[in-house]
Amino acid sequence: MKSKLAKPTWRRLLATALAAMAALIFMSAGAHAFTLNVVDSGGNAVPNFRWTLEEDTMFDVKPGLLTADIPALAFHPSYMPLIATGDETTTTITADATKRYFISVLPDADYSIGGAPVPVGATNVTVMVNTQPIPTAQITIKVFEDNHPTNNALDSPHEQGIEGFTIIVEDAGGRYGMSAGRLMTDAYGNMVGTTYERNQAGEVITNPDGSPQTVLMMGDMSVTTDANGEAIIKNLA
Repeated sequence: MKSKLAKPTWRRLLATALAAMAALIFMSAGAHAFTLNVVDSGGNAVPNFRWTLEEDTMFDVKPGLLTADIPALAFHPSYMPLIATGDETTTTITADATKRYFISVLPDADYSIGGAPVPVGATNVTVMVNTQPIPTAQITIKVFEDNHPTNNALDSPHEQGIEGFTIIVEDAGGRYGMSAGRLMTDAYGNMVGTTYERNQAGEVITNPDGSPQTVLMMGDMSVTTDANGEAIIKNLA
Protein backbone atom coordinates (compact mmCIF):
# COMPACT_ATOMS: atom_id res chain seq x y z
CA MET A 1 0.00 0.00 0.00
CA LYS A 2 1.29 3.47 -0.92
CA SER A 3 1.99 5.74 2.03
CA LYS A 4 0.02 8.99 2.22
CA LEU A 5 3.17 10.69 3.58
CA ALA A 6 5.23 9.95 0.48
CA LYS A 7 4.46 13.15 -1.43
CA PRO A 8 4.83 15.53 1.55
CA THR A 9 8.09 13.79 2.49
CA TRP A 10 9.53 14.24 -1.01
CA ARG A 11 8.39 17.81 -1.03
CA ARG A 12 10.17 18.49 2.24
CA LEU A 13 13.34 16.83 0.97
CA LEU A 14 13.21 18.87 -2.24
CA ALA A 15 12.62 22.09 -0.32
CA THR A 16 15.55 21.30 2.01
CA ALA A 17 17.85 20.56 -0.92
CA LEU A 18 16.86 23.78 -2.71
CA ALA A 19 17.42 25.80 0.48
CA ALA A 20 20.87 24.25 0.94
CA MET A 21 21.79 25.04 -2.65
CA ALA A 22 20.59 28.62 -2.25
CA ALA A 23 22.66 29.03 0.93
CA LEU A 24 25.71 27.61 -0.83
CA ILE A 25 25.28 30.00 -3.77
CA PHE A 26 24.85 32.93 -1.35
CA MET A 27 28.00 32.00 0.60
CA SER A 28 29.98 31.61 -2.60
CA ALA A 29 28.82 35.00 -3.85
CA GLY A 30 29.82 36.69 -0.58
CA ALA A 31 33.11 34.86 -0.13
CA HIS A 32 36.54 35.92 -1.28
CA ALA A 33 40.06 34.64 -0.78
CA PHE A 34 43.13 36.51 0.39
CA THR A 35 46.76 35.44 0.48
CA LEU A 36 48.66 35.52 3.78
CA ASN A 37 52.34 36.51 3.65
CA VAL A 38 54.47 36.18 6.78
CA VAL A 39 57.85 37.95 6.71
CA ASP A 40 60.56 39.08 9.11
CA SER A 41 61.69 42.71 9.54
CA GLY A 42 63.96 42.31 6.51
CA GLY A 43 61.12 41.17 4.26
CA ASN A 44 62.29 37.55 4.19
CA ALA A 45 59.62 34.83 4.17
CA VAL A 46 59.09 32.98 7.46
CA PRO A 47 58.85 29.23 6.75
CA ASN A 48 56.88 27.60 9.58
CA PHE A 49 53.96 29.15 11.44
CA ARG A 50 50.35 28.76 12.53
CA TRP A 51 47.60 31.34 12.03
CA THR A 52 44.19 32.14 13.52
CA LEU A 53 41.53 34.22 11.75
CA GLU A 54 38.91 36.06 13.81
CA GLU A 55 36.08 38.32 12.74
CA ASP A 56 36.78 41.93 13.73
CA THR A 57 33.52 43.07 15.33
CA MET A 58 34.97 46.17 16.97
CA PHE A 59 34.03 49.68 15.92
CA ASP A 60 35.49 50.64 12.56
CA VAL A 61 36.95 54.10 13.09
CA LYS A 62 36.61 56.41 10.10
CA PRO A 63 38.03 59.87 10.90
CA GLY A 64 35.45 62.60 10.43
CA LEU A 65 32.49 60.21 10.17
CA LEU A 66 30.04 60.29 13.10
CA THR A 67 27.59 57.43 13.55
CA ALA A 68 25.12 56.41 16.26
CA ASP A 69 27.25 53.43 17.34
CA ILE A 70 30.49 55.29 18.09
CA PRO A 71 32.15 54.06 21.33
CA ALA A 72 31.21 57.32 23.10
CA LEU A 73 27.52 56.48 22.67
CA ALA A 74 27.43 52.69 22.71
CA PHE A 75 29.11 49.70 24.33
CA HIS A 76 32.31 48.74 22.55
CA PRO A 77 32.14 45.09 21.38
CA SER A 78 35.11 42.91 22.20
CA TYR A 79 34.03 39.40 21.21
CA MET A 80 35.80 38.32 18.01
CA PRO A 81 34.39 35.03 16.69
CA LEU A 82 36.88 32.41 15.57
CA ILE A 83 36.58 31.87 11.82
CA ALA A 84 39.43 29.56 10.79
CA THR A 85 42.88 28.26 11.69
CA GLY A 86 45.75 26.91 9.62
CA ASP A 87 49.48 26.84 9.05
CA GLU A 88 52.07 27.65 6.39
CA THR A 89 50.54 25.04 4.07
CA THR A 90 47.22 26.93 3.88
CA THR A 91 47.99 30.56 3.11
CA THR A 92 45.08 31.15 0.74
CA ILE A 93 42.24 31.90 3.13
CA THR A 94 38.55 32.20 2.26
CA ALA A 95 36.37 34.67 4.15
CA ASP A 96 33.25 36.80 3.79
CA ALA A 97 34.00 39.68 1.43
CA THR A 98 31.72 42.04 3.37
CA LYS A 99 33.39 41.65 6.79
CA ARG A 100 36.58 42.77 8.52
CA TYR A 101 38.93 40.31 10.19
CA PHE A 102 42.11 40.11 12.26
CA ILE A 103 44.70 37.42 11.67
CA SER A 104 47.22 36.33 14.30
CA VAL A 105 50.43 34.46 13.46
CA LEU A 106 52.53 32.25 15.75
CA PRO A 107 55.85 31.13 14.19
CA ASP A 108 57.19 27.76 15.30
CA ALA A 109 60.54 29.17 16.48
CA ASP A 110 63.05 32.02 16.21
CA TYR A 111 60.40 34.73 15.72
CA SER A 112 57.91 36.71 17.78
CA ILE A 113 54.16 36.52 17.37
CA GLY A 114 52.50 38.96 14.99
CA GLY A 115 49.20 39.97 13.49
CA ALA A 116 47.45 42.30 11.08
CA PRO A 117 43.96 43.57 10.29
CA VAL A 118 42.23 42.19 7.21
CA PRO A 119 40.20 44.99 5.58
CA VAL A 120 37.00 44.36 3.65
CA GLY A 121 37.83 42.84 0.26
CA ALA A 122 41.56 42.48 0.94
CA THR A 123 43.41 40.15 -1.47
CA ASN A 124 46.84 40.19 0.19
CA VAL A 125 47.70 40.53 3.88
CA THR A 126 51.27 40.72 5.16
CA VAL A 127 52.18 40.00 8.77
CA MET A 128 55.63 41.06 9.96
CA VAL A 129 57.23 39.19 12.88
CA ASN A 130 60.44 40.14 14.68
CA THR A 131 63.46 37.87 14.81
CA GLN A 132 64.30 36.64 18.31
CA PRO A 133 65.72 37.93 20.56
CA ILE A 134 63.54 41.04 20.37
CA PRO A 135 65.48 44.26 21.02
CA THR A 136 64.72 45.83 24.38
CA ALA A 137 62.93 49.15 24.70
CA GLN A 138 63.92 52.32 26.51
CA ILE A 139 62.29 55.45 27.86
CA THR A 140 63.95 58.87 27.56
CA ILE A 141 62.86 61.54 30.04
CA LYS A 142 63.45 65.29 30.07
CA VAL A 143 62.59 67.28 33.21
CA PHE A 144 62.70 71.03 32.67
CA GLU A 145 61.45 74.40 33.88
CA ASP A 146 58.16 75.19 32.20
CA ASN A 147 57.75 78.89 32.89
CA HIS A 148 58.71 80.84 29.76
CA PRO A 149 55.80 80.39 29.02
CA THR A 150 53.93 77.49 30.67
CA ASN A 151 53.07 75.41 27.61
CA ASN A 152 54.20 71.79 28.22
CA ALA A 153 57.15 72.30 25.87
CA LEU A 154 60.83 73.05 26.33
CA ASP A 155 61.55 76.63 25.25
CA SER A 156 65.32 76.87 24.88
CA PRO A 157 67.43 78.66 25.89
CA HIS A 158 65.08 80.27 28.44
CA GLU A 159 64.07 77.03 30.19
CA GLN A 160 66.71 74.72 31.65
CA GLY A 161 66.74 71.04 32.56
CA ILE A 162 66.43 70.16 36.24
CA GLU A 163 68.85 67.73 37.87
CA GLY A 164 68.10 65.19 40.59
CA PHE A 165 64.52 64.14 39.82
CA THR A 166 63.87 60.46 40.58
CA ILE A 167 61.95 58.70 37.82
CA ILE A 168 59.37 56.04 38.78
CA VAL A 169 57.76 53.89 36.07
CA GLU A 170 54.43 52.29 36.93
CA ASP A 171 52.38 49.70 35.05
CA ALA A 172 49.11 51.39 34.10
CA GLY A 173 47.31 48.07 34.57
CA GLY A 174 47.29 48.72 38.30
CA ARG A 175 44.96 51.63 37.71
CA TYR A 176 42.21 49.36 36.44
CA GLY A 177 42.02 46.66 39.06
CA MET A 178 44.68 44.34 37.64
CA SER A 179 47.77 43.28 39.56
CA ALA A 180 50.52 45.74 38.65
CA GLY A 181 52.43 48.59 40.19
CA ARG A 182 55.93 49.99 40.09
CA LEU A 183 58.25 48.55 37.45
CA MET A 184 61.06 46.85 39.37
CA THR A 185 63.07 44.75 36.92
CA ASP A 186 64.37 45.06 33.39
CA ALA A 187 64.08 42.55 30.53
CA TYR A 188 66.91 40.48 31.99
CA GLY A 189 65.37 40.16 35.46
CA ASN A 190 67.70 42.62 37.20
CA MET A 191 66.69 45.80 39.00
CA VAL A 192 65.85 48.79 36.80
CA GLY A 193 68.97 50.89 36.31
CA THR A 194 71.34 47.94 35.92
CA THR A 195 74.04 48.58 33.31
CA TYR A 196 75.63 45.95 31.06
CA GLU A 197 78.65 45.62 28.80
CA ARG A 198 77.78 46.62 25.23
CA ASN A 199 79.37 46.15 21.83
CA GLN A 200 80.33 48.90 19.39
CA ALA A 201 76.77 49.01 18.05
CA GLY A 202 75.49 49.78 21.54
CA GLU A 203 73.85 46.37 21.99
CA VAL A 204 74.07 44.39 25.22
CA ILE A 205 76.56 41.54 24.82
CA THR A 206 74.63 38.37 25.61
CA ASN A 207 75.28 34.68 26.15
CA PRO A 208 73.82 32.04 23.78
CA ASP A 209 70.75 31.79 26.03
CA GLY A 210 70.11 35.54 25.73
CA SER A 211 71.25 36.52 29.22
CA PRO A 212 73.70 39.44 29.63
CA GLN A 213 77.33 38.40 29.55
CA THR A 214 78.64 41.05 31.94
CA VAL A 215 76.86 43.21 34.53
CA LEU A 216 78.78 46.45 35.02
CA MET A 217 76.67 47.82 37.86
CA MET A 218 73.58 46.43 39.52
CA GLY A 219 70.66 48.85 39.64
CA ASP A 220 68.42 49.69 42.60
CA MET A 221 65.33 50.97 40.73
CA SER A 222 66.62 54.50 41.24
CA VAL A 223 66.93 56.47 38.01
CA THR A 224 67.57 60.21 38.36
CA THR A 225 67.92 63.08 35.91
CA ASP A 226 71.40 64.40 35.15
CA ALA A 227 72.64 67.99 34.96
CA ASN A 228 70.69 68.49 31.74
CA GLY A 229 67.48 67.17 33.28
CA GLU A 230 67.69 63.97 31.21
CA ALA A 231 67.38 60.32 32.18
CA ILE A 232 67.22 57.10 30.17
CA ILE A 233 65.67 53.89 31.44
CA LYS A 234 67.08 51.11 29.27
CA ASN A 235 66.57 47.37 28.72
CA LEU A 236 62.79 47.33 29.17
CA ALA A 237 60.69 44.41 28.00
